[in-house]
Amino acid sequence: MRKLEYDFAKGVAIICVVLLHSISYADLYSILAPWHIWQAIPVFVIVSGALYAEAAERNKLSHLSKIKISIIKLVKPAIFIWFLQLLLVYVIKGSIDEDRITEIFKQGGFGTGGYFIYIAIENILLGGLYFLIIKKYKRLGLFYTAGFSVLLDLLAHEIDLNDELYRIVATRYAFFYAIGIAYVRGILDFNKLTLTAFWLVGILWLIVVQYFLFDLNPVYPAWHSHTALSGFIAFVYFIMLKDLSKKFQYLGVVRIICVFGKNSYYIFLVQMTYFWVKRWISSNNYYPEYGFVIVMIELFACLTLGMLYSVFFEYTAKQLNSIKKFSSKTS
Repeated sequence: MRKLEYDFAKGVAIICVVLLHSISYADLYSILAPWHIWQAIPVFVIVSGALYAEAAERNKLSHLSKIKISIIKLVKPAIFIWFLQLLLVYVIKGSIDEDRITEIFKQGGFGTGGYFIYIAIENILLGGLYFLIIKKYKRLGLFYTAGFSVLLDLLAHEIDLNDELYRIVATRYAFFYAIGIAYVRGILDFNKLTLTAFWLVGILWLIVVQYFLFDLNPVYPAWHSHTALSGFIAFVYFIMLKDLSKKFQYLGVVRIICVFGKNSYYIFLVQMTYFWVKRWISSNNYYPEYGFVIVMIELFACLTLGMLYSVFFEYTAKQLNSIKKFSSKTS
């Protein structure tokens, strides 16, 4: 059974993801994006952790076949998008070389955010470990996972880990995932004062990372808002979204956002391709400059095309399953 609070949080997060890829870096920093809409991926990971914990509590992930099914659900829609992207490369370039094929698999697809596909798969594989840590050590387990993520960042700096590898290492999101698990386990039922403290710690941590430890991060500035301890602020955003979804659950706009959340993965895959195509068009000076109207058009386009892809893919998958079942009965 789907939960309104999770779908709403994912819906808001996917809208933020599109906005992040539509708005220029200069404008993102001018509106202090690291402290709000740049927390979209952390919110996604927290929700993923919560969903994993609920499935684990119901013993839905006790068998390897269940984990396999979860991974296949992520991979199948992505593979179709990768095939479409390679087809576009062939149409535009007239050929597809081996380097392009290698690149699309290495990046998780051409365009913005492809790394998240591998992050999601790794989290499913590591989820059992995080679940056991939180189950055994409770709040102390959060301390362990946060420390682990911080140490990973320090190690990445020491060995000068390149950005391509760093972006697909899911363990840097361990604290976020653990927070989602801890939320379901009921060990984060804090009062408003404690939640405020969470928020302040997250803000202070982002200030330190953004302005004082800037050179101690091995990757480009976008990742500074995703460092481990910013999970404090991401968790408070998650709680705010949960409360908003319950308070205004009967409003049409909340229901619409929940639909976006339900189909957020498909929207994510489409926006990745959309902004990849946009980048190519922009390089040939065919695309309009940044502006509010352009951002709104891009948001509408990505959400609409993502919903259409969801309908298309799920319908196609359903038809293929029907054909497969019919074939197995007649054979």
